[in-house]
Amino acid sequence: MPKYYINPTDIMIEFDAPQRLVIDNFSKVTNKVNDRVNDTMNKILESLYDDPGYTITELANIMKMSRKSISNNIKKLKDLGIIERVGNNKKGYWKIKDRRRYVKSK
Repeated sequence: MPKYYINPTDIMIEFDAPQRLVIDNFSKVTNKVNDRVNDTMNKILESLYDDPGYTITELANIMKMSRKSISNNIKKLKDLGIIERVGNNKKGYWKIKDRRRYVKSK
């Protein structure tokens, strides 16, 4: 009999299966996702965790990188669904969708 878990953002259905039929691909998927987030992206995420209001120019100054490089990494993070921009470019902020997963605790 399946088990249903209803959360504010998703629904999960758990099925019981004999162990011999279970395929463990979870670790491979997790490694592929983690491989896509490079060191620069991790530093950007940590900075945005400290202050979600940072602009690309401010991040470039903090990290001593070009604005173009920061912008490219921000775009990759958005494409991966890790961050999103809330509000406009002047008064908005960056929202990290799952902080526990991507930002190391301090």
